[in-house]
Amino acid sequence: LPLMIVHADQDLTLPYREAVGAYEDAAAPKWLVTLHEMAHGEPYEDTPDPAEDLVVAATVAFWDRYLRGDQTAERRIIEAVTPAALATVVFEAGRFEGP
Repeated sequence: LPLMIVHADQDLTLPYREAVGAYEDAAAPKWLVTLHEMAHGEPYEDTPDPAEDLVVAATVAFWDRYLRGDQTAERRIIEAVTPAALATVVFEAGRFEGP
């Protein structure tokens, strides 16, 4: 199954190294979006956060790719995560027998 992990590298609740380990253990297709200098829930809270739009755009593009079969969505995930000052992404496309 496709996997997207979005994780803050300064997360004190759930250590970032665990997200990296989960990504490394998973089969492709897989994505790891690292939010730089953020804590656990910042992009998901009511307080405005610079990563909020990034998280929404990357997540929607991920679902478009793997639920709708939209091949252009992989590019949109990468575009959502740039510029690299706020976040970075690594991925392994792999083979997906979906829509």
